[in-house]
Amino acid sequence: MSCTACDLHRTATQVVFGDGNPQAKIVSVAEAPGPEEDKRGFPLIGPSGKVYDKLLQEVGIERTQIYTTNTTKCYPGKTSEGKFHHPERTHIQTCTEKFLFQELRAIKPKVILVWGQVAFQAFFPDSSLRIGEVLGKEFETPYGLVIPLFHPAYFLYGGNRENDRRRVLDALVRAKGIAYEESLGKHVEQVRIEGQVLSDKQFVAQMETNLAPQAHQESQEVREALTSRSSVFGPHPGDEARTYFNCFSE
Repeated sequence: MSCTACDLHRTATQVVFGDGNPQAKIVSVAEAPGPEEDKRGFPLIGPSGKVYDKLLQEVGIERTQIYTTNTTKCYPGKTSEGKFHHPERTHIQTCTEKFLFQELRAIKPKVILVWGQVAFQAFFPDSSLRIGEVLGKEFETPYGLVIPLFHPAYFLYGGNRENDRRRVLDALVRAKGIAYEESLGKHVEQVRIEGQVLSDKQFVAQMETNLAPQAHQESQEVREALTSRSSVFGPHPGDEARTYFNCFSE
């Protein structure tokens, strides 16, 4: 099955839906499927997925107990230089409206871990902040508490990144505490937008027009597609039962 809602279907062999616990208190949102994910139909199972699994394991989070998905569900292919082609803004907008936000509404997680710049911009499309500026901070959204992290692929590159790795692990520990111990506490960080210092609450207020659920109306066609293709609602990719809608084709 392929989705033709945007032109990413030209570089993908299948739609890679989320996988995991449909009642998860933590949802992980990464960027997009890589070649291994595109081949096998599961998110974060390639080289980045191995780093991801290791990070979760180190803080005592079981992958089977959370839900793992991507901002876009189709492999975006490679650039002419052979590098991973990051999804464009139109791809992100299309896929989040049709799938990601539907998944989050269905699961209703307490915490949403957003891995990397693309995943962060899916929730805050007008923000110019880089992932390093918001790493580990907490943002209330209509879908759950968003905590941005470096993408696992970041740790595949050379150089000493132990301090950044520790920051990610510390944020994961806090996310686990929030999700399973219901202990939010006080954690107001300062972030800078266009020369102004804003608290997390002010930052979210500035962005909330982009996050309002009414801006992403649920579609019965989308729900039917998710029901048949996502583990949130039912059969996982590869199962027999399928329901297609107008952006899908055999």
